[in-house]
Amino acid sequence: MNKQKLYDLEQKNMELVALLEKIECVTFYQGSQLTGMPRCNKTSDKVATTACELAEYDIQLTKALKEVKDAQDEALEELKNVEGILYDVLFYKFIYGMNWKQVARETGKTEQAVRQVYCRF
Repeated sequence: MNKQKLYDLEQKNMELVALLEKIECVTFYQGSQLTGMPRCNKTSDKVATTACELAEYDIQLTKALKEVKDAQDEALEELKNVEGILYDVLFYKFIYGMNWKQVARETGKTEQAVRQVYCRF
């Protein structure tokens, strides 16, 4: 397991979170307008538009989830050889996608200490 693979996994996790936020945005902002009248002279089918957007997001989300799952499985396989605090730091940071502060809280160490453990990896 090298740092580049871990960074790639972290990036995939962040992309997944961003996609989930987009989906929430579409359902929140457009969901309330589904049955409302259009605000301008043009007429539009808001239900169809939103359904198409959500279907597209569903496709993207399914693909992103599979990529993250595959990367996590690969990382877990390679982490089998790692022990102790290093395993915990790598697991929480790159498998669970936690930030350094959360990793520190989970491991009972300071944020600086978990960063140092990672830097020595």
